Amino acid sequence: MFALPSLTGGGSVNRHRRRFLVTLAAVVAAASPATGLTLPVWEADFETGTGNNAWTRTGSVTTDGSGRWGRGDPNSTDYQLGSAFQGSNYYVTGVTNPSGNEASGDLDSGNTIITSPSLAIPADASLTFAYYIGYDNRNSPANEYLTVSVVTGAGTTEEFRVSAASGSSNSPAWGTAVIDLAAYAGENVQFRVFATSSSGSYFEAGVDLFSVTRELPEICGQVRFDVDGDGDLVNTATEDRGLAGVRVDLFADAGGGVPSGSSLWSDTTDSNGDFCLVPPASGNYVVVSTALPGGISTGDSDGGNFDRVAVNFTGTNVAGLVFLDTSNSPGL
Repeated sequence: MFALPSLTGGGSVNRHRRRFLVTLAAVVAAASPATGLTLPVWEADFETGTGNNAWTRTGSVTTDGSGRWGRGDPNSTDYQLGSAFQGSNYYVTGVTNPSGNEASGDLDSGNTIITSPSLAIPADASLTFAYYIGYDNRNSPANEYLTVSVVTGAGTTEEFRVSAASGSSNSPAWGTAVIDLAAYAGENVQFRVFATSSSGSYFEAGVDLFSVTRELPEICGQVRFDVDGDGDLVNTATEDRGLAGVRVDLFADAGGGVPSGSSLWSDTTDSNGDFCLVPPASGNYVVVSTALPGGISTGDSDGGNFDRVAVNFTGTNVAGLVFLDTSNSPGL
């Protein structure tokens, strides 16, 4: 059965147009390839070397002076950033570089690898992380790159790659990337970060803040202005249009599509008349649309009471709810 997880720590909902009317522990909005509200699942910020930050280090390069991955707060060079994406520490090739000395500690002629602890991937999850590379390529760009892969019991799948180009990039900057983890739902995985460089070039890389989040399933729909008041759900370009500013609420179902108790989640329709609501668990709910002043409800997608629709929510997205409103007031 779907239920919102109980998470430790503080937090608050942060989503455009949404008001959460039931209490959850540490519901935090986060970056995601989808537009929905997301919950944090797992994070490694590299401030310490324990817990989720306890990554293992391997590869052919075995010393900091040769550019192996190291966690810390490095000095800045032309190809290495002196500041983390967030906080103080991050993983960087050659963490002990002397300030301003590009030739000491950059990744030379080999590879360095860090691998995360194992974690379980839920449905609708994604990975977001920060990265950069800096280089002065004097050899072959094809041999100098940074990758992020997902490791499962079946093997290793490369999901992200950024490569050096011909010439120089001596003003590196943090960027972010997102990997959709839908293909790994239900599996235990590790994240593997691989950097490699050939001899005769300068190459540096850094990674920070690996965060796995999952999108919460929603109940979504649209409120339309019923131009001729006929209650017809067919929406054409010359007839009904989305109606903005309408409040839509989610209630528990007392039975027979009758709302029970207080609103669990409230949304206000956007410029297209669209709304989305997030149920706290699987179950039976009633979605209620409150017409604007002077408005009259003329129909909805379940054909019963025109201002409410009953929904059996099983933990997956529900879409396609429709409410029709018309008005005796010109200009609505």
